[in-house]
Amino acid sequence: MSFTAEELDDIATHLAATGEIDARYSYLGEGAATWDRFVTWQQSEGSANILHATLGLLADAHSTLGGALSGPVRVVDLGPGNAMPVRGLVERLRATGRLERYVGVDNSGEMLAIAEANLRTWLGPGTPLEFHRRDFSSGPLADLKGPSTLVLIVGGTLLNFADPVAVLRHARQVADVITLVARTDTVANRTFFRFGESEKGENIPERYRLMLDRLGVSRECYEPEIGFDGTTRQRYLRIRLTASVTVAGRLALAAGSRVLLWRYYHRSPDELGEMVEDAGYSLLTDRRSADSEYVLLAGVADHRSGA
Repeated sequence: MSFTAEELDDIATHLAATGEIDARYSYLGEGAATWDRFVTWQQSEGSANILHATLGLLADAHSTLGGALSGPVRVVDLGPGNAMPVRGLVERLRATGRLERYVGVDNSGEMLAIAEANLRTWLGPGTPLEFHRRDFSSGPLADLKGPSTLVLIVGGTLLNFADPVAVLRHARQVADVITLVARTDTVANRTFFRFGESEKGENIPERYRLMLDRLGVSRECYEPEIGFDGTTRQRYLRIRLTASVTVAGRLALAAGSRVLLWRYYHRSPDELGEMVEDAGYSLLTDRRSADSEYVLLAGVADHRSGA
């Protein structure tokens, strides 16, 4: 799989302006399959992880979320991955006759194809499903709104964005109720990096290696760096170039340059609640996992304040 000229232009422009490669490009092509394998591995893992926490927290909050929405519910899943995190929720809505439609939105067509195949297997061929390839952080969403719409940003996705509050505000185009799941800010979580059994000791996930290869940045040209930035309170994955490279055939970077590939902001449940309210929602529920490592927050949109 190769990037289009437009995608390469976008990658180079964004990298020049911010020093990072947008992580969403790591889910294109074979990157989608590597993420599917990683989440499937999480499902089989015996210890607690964000997939297990998401499934449990969504089950626990089901009646609260459903009670805040009238009639049939349209689920708009922003960044669905392989759809495994929301499987239980959509199955429960379908079983009670309340699932009006499931709508998956992602910039990766390959990721959407995996999600669609899984959901059709789990829900059966008659369930109304839609999939839209677009950037849900800035692209149009209003056309996806149903009569009663539950928007999901789960699996920790929200805190990968440079401006999570802006993403929440943007989602008000479509959300009546918005729900997010995140890993909370704890000492243990600040040093948490696990990429799956298939990574064989590498400290950079396969999907990022594949993305960099496609951009002309071969493995011998960089060293991965992972850590926690106490000033911005974010875990990060970046590379330090050990040789000069030209990224995407467009942007020359010297040896010693650093490129950010992934971030995860660390915020307390209270801070996350403030983010939800700052984005124009009234907080509906705040639920924690038994080990307090994960939190689910849901808010009711105030559409009077605009999008």
